[in-house]
Amino acid sequence: MTTQPVPSFDKNIQTKVKYYQGKKNVMSIYLDSTKAKEVYSFVNIDKFFTVYPDGGKLLNKALDKNLTRKVWDIAKDTPFARENFSKYANDSRYYCKFILGDLPFAGIDFLIYDQTVALIQLEVNETIGVVIESKLMAEGLKAIHNTLWKLI
Repeated sequence: MTTQPVPSFDKNIQTKVKYYQGKKNVMSIYLDSTKAKEVYSFVNIDKFFTVYPDGGKLLNKALDKNLTRKVWDIAKDTPFARENFSKYANDSRYYCKFILGDLPFAGIDFLIYDQTVALIQLEVNETIGVVIESKLMAEGLKAIHNTLWKLI
């Protein structure tokens, strides 16, 4: 696992970038996000469950443990994704909207939480993640997420 911050040319910059390789190491990104009060994501739910078959348990535990947690997923529209969301449809803290098309979120998950942006490639044999700790980037991507949320 590589989690060393990418070297910065300016020591005054507070932004941190970390790289994770492999399913187990990338799972630590998801575990970190479970501590957040708000999580926004662009996700291919089918791919997530292909890489992490028990991923639903992680989400259930996070909602049970963190009673202030709220999650907004914008997900690729598939029968499996809709079936999975139906399990949470009555939960007042988990929201999901679906986006049509063959290309959206082919094998990725973008997570925005706290002051963090995580970009995750969901491939069984090549799962990687990049985490950027930047308030400005997190706020900017959250604004894009909220805009798209209103348009769907």
